Amino acid sequence: MNPNGIKNTEKARDPTHDKWLALVNQQRAIAADQESLIMSLIQEKQLLSEKMEKLEFDNWTMRTTLSQMRLDGDSATKELASIKNDQSLVVCLLDGDGAIFSPEYLKQGEHGGRRAAEALANGLIGHFRSNGELPPPGMRIMTFIFLAKTGLETTLERLGICSPEDLTAFFKGFVQAHPTFNIIDAGPGKEKADHKLREHLDIFLRNPQTSKIFFGGSHDNGYVGNLVAAQTNGYIKKIVILRSYATLAREIQNLHLPSLDIPGLFLPNKLPGLLGSTSPPNHYSPVQTPTYLSDGSLPNYHSDTQRAPASPRKHPRSMRGTSTDHGTTKKRHPAPCNFKYLGAGCTNKSCPYGHDYELPPEELETMRTTALRAPCRFANENKKCTNAKCHLGHKCPRGPECEFFARGQCKFTGKEMHTRSALE
Repeated sequence: MNPNGIKNTEKARDPTHDKWLALVNQQRAIAADQESLIMSLIQEKQLLSEKMEKLEFDNWTMRTTLSQMRLDGDSATKELASIKNDQSLVVCLLDGDGAIFSPEYLKQGEHGGRRAAEALANGLIGHFRSNGELPPPGMRIMTFIFLAKTGLETTLERLGICSPEDLTAFFKGFVQAHPTFNIIDAGPGKEKADHKLREHLDIFLRNPQTSKIFFGGSHDNGYVGNLVAAQTNGYIKKIVILRSYATLAREIQNLHLPSLDIPGLFLPNKLPGLLGSTSPPNHYSPVQTPTYLSDGSLPNYHSDTQRAPASPRKHPRSMRGTSTDHGTTKKRHPAPCNFKYLGAGCTNKSCPYGHDYELPPEELETMRTTALRAPCRFANENKKCTNAKCHLGHKCPRGPECEFFARGQCKFTGKEMHTRSALE
């Protein structure tokens, strides 16, 4: 009952109860927040776990790929080393318009072609044995004969050596006798066949797998520029002269290269009417691509020689306007080093050529004349040559009348290399 005497029917609220109720509600809210946070963390953990699995898979894939790449790299390195160390290729390059097989073989058609191929292969293999060398392991012999078939047929038929049918049958038997024996008809004109031979010589000289090249163009001085370039570039030890004629061309003979003679395989003398086999050495212009020694100081040159018709026959003319008698050059073993006697000196400590000769003036003049057939790299690029002792050509020996320059084939490409002063 209240102070006014009226009875109070509502139960008084306990303040403690309200506090506990508020506390319970607060704990419930906290629990809900915690549950929400836990669920969020569980979801995030699941996502991280999935990402981790993906990263681990990617890492495994990368490690597997890297391991395979290493294995492939090691295999490629070993294969490359094997290729570099595999000098099993023996190449025979023949100027078929000059190095002509003996009539004994030609007249027998296919049978003669097979016999000639066998005699050639046996002769090449025999060269190694006769020199106390072992043939390279796994030796592979490749032969390329370059010729102008129509012209050769005409000459052989006119001289009564064999008919065109016999020659065709001979070629068939020759190429069928060995899977890597080839005869290439370069078309009319000897120059095309010569160009192909020179290009193949350059390719196989630079091929690290080539052990030996038997070069069957020794009857023609027109190839001397290529052989001199091989000397300069350090490939000369790969070359063996395969003799066809009994007498080598004079300038090639002066290089003192090892030679191979296969008795009875080729005609020993030039046939009348053959093109270009006596081209004088002065009637060509060297075509060159420069390379450098390891110290970068002295340039070497690879030359590709352009050949001229056999007539009219003239004596070589030096850049100083004097005739040069190439017969005055003595046989020297090893041959004199061009850089030593003509240039600023030889810096190659392993140079295989001679440096201790006292050369007479006429021999130096012969060397100088030959060297001048190779264009100076700087003059070829219309740059000033600063080498006071440059022994290479700054002018084309043919001057303004160079037919190769007119056809865009002369490797003397500088602007001033075909002026009237070229022959002065």
